[in-house]
Amino acid sequence: MNFYGHAVVAAASERDGEFVLGAMLPDFISILGTRPPRLEVGSLRRGVAYHHRTDAAFHESEIFRTLQAQASDHLRACGVRRGPTRAVAHVGVELLIDAALAWSFAASSPSNSTAPDEAYLRALELGAAPLSGLAWAPSSDTERFMGLCQRLRQAGVARFRVDAEQAMADLGRILARRPRLALTDQETPAVKAWAAQAFLVVKSELPALLEQLKNRLDTERA
Repeated sequence: MNFYGHAVVAAASERDGEFVLGAMLPDFISILGTRPPRLEVGSLRRGVAYHHRTDAAFHESEIFRTLQAQASDHLRACGVRRGPTRAVAHVGVELLIDAALAWSFAASSPSNSTAPDEAYLRALELGAAPLSGLAWAPSSDTERFMGLCQRLRQAGVARFRVDAEQAMADLGRILARRPRLALTDQETPAVKAWAAQAFLVVKSELPALLEQLKNRLDTERA
């Protein structure tokens, strides 16, 4: 699950902006390629802990594992190499889930503005300003983090409302950074064809997936 999905799941549990920001923070650390900051006890730290609990629940969920397995079987049968197949089956499914989430909220509100999206944007607004409970080392990472939050906030939720073809174009750029995972010209059409069909399945399974996550996280919290 990527940072947008983490924000959505976290906001369903607690609307506090720092908590939602903390739930996205591990992904932002990876994007920035830096070390984790020092966190004071409070909402940010609880959000980070919730991120890790959500990741564990998500990756162990029956629906995600089934989507992965179906993707792997299909892509291998189409001749896609093992490394790219594993990457597409994991990251590609996550990108399709992000898109399905964003479209589901847009469809449920005439104004395209819903509580989860508002919580996501509010968290980014907090991250774009100095936070007393967050200490980066080196200190230059403070500006980098704030800049990332500002750019994401300006891009808004619309950046996730993509179709399967655009999601796979984004995936292609991600994998291109890793020579062993980069898709060849022969593999790309197979991945796009898989995504077009898989997106329909992801959208239909999304409510059940979110319910599975909620039940697992609520059980752990009790």
